[in-house]
Amino acid sequence: MPKRFLLVLICLLCCLACSGCSLLPFLLSAERSSVSTPETVAPPEMPTGADPETEPTPEPAPSSEATPAPTTKAELPASLDVLSAYAGSNLSAGGLAATDGETVWFVQDGLWRTRNDADSAEKLLDGDFCNLCVDRGELYFLSLEYGEDEWGYRAVISQQPCRLTEDGKAEPLREKKRVGAQAVSSWETEDNSAEYTPYLSYTDFTVRDGWAYYIGDVPIEEKTYHVTGPGEWGSVTVKYSGVGSLMRFSLETGETQTLVGDLGNYKPRFTIYEDTIYYTTSYHNALFAYDFTGYHRCALDGQGQEDICTDPTETPMLETDAEGSHFLNIVNGLMACEQGLYASHSDSEGDFRDSRLVKIGDNEQKDVLYEINYLHSLLTPMGILFAGGNRDWDSDLVEDLGLYLRPWDGSGDQKLLTFPEDWVWERWRMNLVNGRLYMQFGTLFFRADLADGSVELFRDGIWEKGELPPGDSVRSDG
Repeated sequence: MPKRFLLVLICLLCCLACSGCSLLPFLLSAERSSVSTPETVAPPEMPTGADPETEPTPEPAPSSEATPAPTTKAELPASLDVLSAYAGSNLSAGGLAATDGETVWFVQDGLWRTRNDADSAEKLLDGDFCNLCVDRGELYFLSLEYGEDEWGYRAVISQQPCRLTEDGKAEPLREKKRVGAQAVSSWETEDNSAEYTPYLSYTDFTVRDGWAYYIGDVPIEEKTYHVTGPGEWGSVTVKYSGVGSLMRFSLETGETQTLVGDLGNYKPRFTIYEDTIYYTTSYHNALFAYDFTGYHRCALDGQGQEDICTDPTETPMLETDAEGSHFLNIVNGLMACEQGLYASHSDSEGDFRDSRLVKIGDNEQKDVLYEINYLHSLLTPMGILFAGGNRDWDSDLVEDLGLYLRPWDGSGDQKLLTFPEDWVWERWRMNLVNGRLYMQFGTLFFRADLADGSVELFRDGIWEKGELPPGDSVRSDG
């Protein structure tokens, strides 16, 4: 049974049960401090008799430190901006908005242009876009095409990198590329082998100093590796004829360079911080819904490749003979800053309520906090912005749900914005530009001044001051 179907079924049952009753300087000056919890991240064990590829696993008991009780709001730090060295944080969170310091571009049923002090916005393009970034005064982004995935859901099926021209049009920089995979499960074959070849399009596309960086898929001669599980789980041979590669192309000459040639056959990710690229290797796990992941870094030209975190200190419950990549992770995105490398991890393809922000160290991973309802956190010069609160794991409700800042100096979480309590089970994402939070929840788009908590709702091209509405009034169809 597909996991998405299980998730929909769970939500339906819950509903039935309920029906009866910037351009600011990089100012960080605090000393480096650890904000992680001491636990090593590992996927939960499968229950006896469960199908490892189709059944969700039980939620691990949360650490009391993962989402601590919120503290009283203190005076807001002078700068929270994600810019320059922290730009990869916005991109990791989807690249919903970007700025050149004066103009702000954002995505909400099209591409719009505004300013923080403007009471209106101008629509430039129809369609859907992501990975907005500005380089040398010009806006770059991915244009998205939608269709049906293998389960019949609406999904992105191709991406195309573009530049916004002076007259407000999208200029393609490369051809469209497919998003998805060619996948065959082991139970569909007579020899119990599996197949997984990725179509990665322009994963984590970003532009820096005249170069466009991305992870693309490259065809290769067919290769194999093995995945081995405990006891009756046995072993599966995985075949693949394509791998992810970390690449870049020049915006001036069109020259394409391969920086790291083989990142595995599943869903590798990367981010850039200062002059370093942090990236993952990723191999498909044919026995369980967590891929084999390793963490690495290199220079912007691909030189000086080295491992950060490839071998867990404890033997994982499943193993592979694929090169490197032995952590069992589902990586939503990477972010890096002076404090270190962070990853947003899913559990079993979204079966669970929250993602986790994890700090990546030398051969270890440590929980930092739960990202409530999968809202991707942001690293800022003053601390971590995240959706937090007190999760009641029995009722699935979150008390004090809101946007919090966890300062790097360890002074305690500050609640900056209160979210309606029914903001659950919906797509949401946020970016921080020019000192303002730009955020999407379902069909709602708004911006917020985090210094005073004021909110402006975006409707029909106009910014209007207001209150955040209940989630049921702004649910999306998908």
